[in-house]
Amino acid sequence: RLRSRLFAALLAKPAHFFDAHESSTLSSRLSSDVGKISDVVSFNVNVIARQSIQAVVALAWLVRIHAQLSLVLVSGLLLTFAANQLYSHANRELSRSTQTEVARAATVATEDFRLIRTIKVYSTEAREAARYDASCQRIEDLQDAQGRLYGSARVVNGALALLLSVLVLARGAHLCAAGALSAQQLTTFVLSSATITGATIGIG
Repeated sequence: RLRSRLFAALLAKPAHFFDAHESSTLSSRLSSDVGKISDVVSFNVNVIARQSIQAVVALAWLVRIHAQLSLVLVSGLLLTFAANQLYSHANRELSRSTQTEVARAATVATEDFRLIRTIKVYSTEAREAARYDASCQRIEDLQDAQGRLYGSARVVNGALALLLSVLVLARGAHLCAAGALSAQQLTTFVLSSATITGATIGIG
């Protein structure tokens, strides 16, 4: 249905829109981009729903164990969620740029195949190959940037999760020393907080 709606929306565009956009680019958007969006949306909805339920149930259990210690956990989770939102935004921008460049490369290839006789007559094969190679290089650069961004996000998430565990343990140890929390409760809290942290990262 998404592909059908996009096609109908494209047909409703004024004629000058098609003068400014290559038909091969629009076809690429209609086929590959819509497929990717459908896959991502269906996957993310399932992941977010599962992780959200898991996080809410675990957090409710931890509030029952100790509300004050739960506030420490929630503060750290908010920071983790904010960091993941920044990563998601940057990753979406890179993905959008990558898809745009893929469409451009497809346009170059389609045009060259259609005009192959003209290219042969004027012996511009090397120039056209270089033009396509430049587009492929930009795609590779964008994919490398996505890889570096993902690696950085993993490091940041790991550091935040470790910091949050240390804060929870430190505060929990203080509460245990004061007799406000038992060692068994602290152990349960720490294990459950790790589950919530993982779910929060998954949601982000």
